[in-house]
Amino acid sequence: MAMMTVPDDLIGCISRSSVVLPQGTIIDYQSRVDLVAQPVLMTRPTLVLVRSGIKKFTSAPSAETRLAPAGSLIAFRSGSHLMSEFRAEDDSYQSFVISFERSFLKLAIGMPSEFTKEPPRSRVAANLSSDQWEQLHKMPATIETLRSETEKEFRLREFIVLAMSDPVIRQMFYHEVADWGASIEHRISTVLNAHSISPLRVADLALLCGMSLASFKRYFQDIFNTSPGDWLHRTRLEHAYRLAARNEMSTREICAASGYKDVSSFIRAFSQRFGKTPRAIARGQPAK
Repeated sequence: MAMMTVPDDLIGCISRSSVVLPQGTIIDYQSRVDLVAQPVLMTRPTLVLVRSGIKKFTSAPSAETRLAPAGSLIAFRSGSHLMSEFRAEDDSYQSFVISFERSFLKLAIGMPSEFTKEPPRSRVAANLSSDQWEQLHKMPATIETLRSETEKEFRLREFIVLAMSDPVIRQMFYHEVADWGASIEHRISTVLNAHSISPLRVADLALLCGMSLASFKRYFQDIFNTSPGDWLHRTRLEHAYRLAARNEMSTREICAASGYKDVSSFIRAFSQRFGKTPRAIARGQPAK
């Protein structure tokens, strides 16, 4: 199944309406059928307001499954990769999906005044007052009705501040902007460290770096003296070898944990690289 990128694949395609601004995107999403096991990549910091139905998602790499009923606010960091499902109630699942450009997020909240350890990749908010909930749920629809671009931007800023009333979401947003002014090499290295064994394509990594695919490939070659595709292939196979050597996982589990989708292709690539299958390595046979 093809991976869905959010917000791009939702805009004007499977949404009721969309507001696309330079600062971010608001998507009014509704479905009358249940969606099962759709792989999703959040290319920007994103908030999801569940209006009806139940949102279910499993985040990578933790494989933790979360449920978010109607009335929930979910936050995702850019680069979050998940399996997403929802269940319709009263004939439909409805949500507002609000994605922010990282540059705008930095302008809206400034540099962190507080910064702790790396926050989670996703969060179902639980620390907002009833007044804050009410304001949050009214705001996306309000922004849709505004004509002034300046007013829309101000409302988006207000929405961000309200969401940051939850301390974990606050840390997630701070983490998003903390390294945005860093060098291109640092930006690429940060994305690679976070996603090298996720089942993402080179084009997805370029998106997460805020670069075109051509620019990403050119900078990558200059910095690492290899292509991003070759680097990913080597890194994922080396990770798979370490997992196989522990003899704690099946070949299928090693395949999934190393960023591969097809077991047969994975075994073939592994055998070509190491001269042995993952099971042979697990049994103690050394690589050739």
